[in-house]
Order: sequence, then C-alpha cells, then structure tokens
Amino acid sequence: MQINIIKEFLKNQEWQFTQVEGKNLLLFGIGGKNGNFQCIADLIDEDNSLIFYSVCGANTPENKRLDMLQLLNDLNYKLFFGNFEMDFQAGEVRIRTSISFKHFELNQDFIEELIMSNIITMDKSLPSIIGLMFGEISVEKALELSSKEE
Repeated sequence: MQINIIKEFLKNQEWQFTQVEGKNLLLFGIGGKNGNFQCIADLIDEDNSLIFYSVCGANTPENKRLDMLQLLNDLNYKLFFGNFEMDFQAGEVRIRTSISFKHFELNQDFIEELIMSNIITMDKSLPSIIGLMFGEISVEKALELSSKEE
C-alpha cells in the first residue's frame, strides 16, 4: 500500500501522526523554527495522487482577509513548488503541494521532497503570515519579513 511509504517516512522523522479511520489521511503537528502548524497527507488512490497541506494554526481575522490574499498572491508568485491558499469564509491559511504518481511508484525521495519543501516553506512564511494577521504591519512589511527568512 502506498500509504505505508508515507507512514514510514513520518516514522523515520520521529513524528507522531494519526490516520483517519478508513481513509488514507494522515494528520500530525509540527513545531517549526517560527511556530507550530498542522499537517495533512491525503493519499487519493483512485487518482494516484498525494496532496500535502500545512495549515497555519490561526485564522485570519475578517478585517485582514483581503490583505492576506494579497500577501499570499505575492508569496505564490515567488514559489517554484506548491501554493498558498486561504478559505475566505473562515480565514484559514495553508500551503498545498501535490504529486500525481500514475506513471511511477511513490518512494521515500519523492515523499521527502513533497513534504519537506511544504513544511520548510510554511515555517519560513509564518512570521509574515502571523505578522499580517495579528500585527500592525502592512502587506509590504510582511513581504519584507518573508524576504529576510530566505
């Protein structure tokens, strides 16, 4: 089973995770350099795809959501792999990376690249995202913070 390859990677990282009963969905938390966030690995067998999310631990206040959309758009413009997105109704911010494996078998190298690039990007971007959510900083200042983290 493909889900076992993902579980093996998580175990090798010594990360505690939970599998949603009856689904190929793994949930775990990360304590990064810049904050904590939740992670979701969603293996979709019928599509031969894996989607990985890191979800910010706080939701964007309603009065900051348009600014957050601008920040995420600007962050996305610089990304090579994956994308930030926000649920406009709830204010939830997350980054998504995914891969289709119709023509090859998943292996540890692909899993590591997909998951680690996602987690590192979220962790580097947290000061900008949280600063915009709860600080009195502009989108421009938040972008400066993300540039310093690179």
